[in-house]
Amino acid sequence: MQCQPTTRVLIDIDNAVLRVGIEAVLRDHEHLVMALTGDADVVLRQQLGRAAAPARTVLLAPPAPADDLLCAAAAAGVGAIVAADEPIAGLVEAIRSVHAGHGWTSSDIGGRLLELCRRQPVPPPARGDLTPREEQVLARIADGESNQEIAVRLVVTVRTVKHHVSNLLMKLGARDRAHAVALAYRRQIHDPIRV
Repeated sequence: MQCQPTTRVLIDIDNAVLRVGIEAVLRDHEHLVMALTGDADVVLRQQLGRAAAPARTVLLAPPAPADDLLCAAAAAGVGAIVAADEPIAGLVEAIRSVHAGHGWTSSDIGGRLLELCRRQPVPPPARGDLTPREEQVLARIADGESNQEIAVRLVVTVRTVKHHVSNLLMKLGARDRAHAVALAYRRQIHDPIRV
């Protein structure tokens, strides 16, 4: 029997009733560890010093999280940031997505993260520029398309798309698709919204 990785849900909300409700919904899920905190920013900053990035961590943040919290979460490499006012289905979707190794954010938080990234440009990567096709694949990833959907749109095989994804992840130094999009925005390599 293979051991399933654990997904952490870091709950940083003050509303006790909401917190208890969320705990009740998530309590019986296997491979799920809940951590209650009043200061997720501190917990996330502690994660930065550890060798294992918390990629399987879901941050349940206040409805309007502070910029510092969003930056700490992004820097720590959390897999998902969910606003406390997100419907429970969104939280469940985020947990499933992170457990499967993908990233997820509430739409309002995703927009704010992109804006924060745009305000803090980072020098371009030294690993090389993306090819025009890799930029096209990155743009489709930013639109939320699967490898199959990208293959159909670009009239290539899924294997070719996987090859391009692998190359662009390496060139950007990204650990997953969501991280690649965030890095591309931060480094002003490409603005997938305009493609």
